[in-house]
Amino acid sequence: MFADTTIERLATLLNRSPKVKVLAFYQRPETWWRLGLADRFVEAASLTMNTTGNQSFKCHLLVQL
Repeated sequence: MFADTTIERLATLLNRSPKVKVLAFYQRPETWWRLGLADRFVEAASLTMNTTGNQSFKCHLLVQL
């Protein structure tokens, strides 16, 4: 998991970039919505990813509007 400042800086770059079409991440979507990505992206899917150690993580896929 990234530090809050790293996520904020990444969101700033993503909000400025017209080339980003798809995002995949493990943080809750609310984190990104709070940082302004809700204006450009919608959640297309969420997938449960399982590791070989039987841990599971939710992967969220966002697509550009």
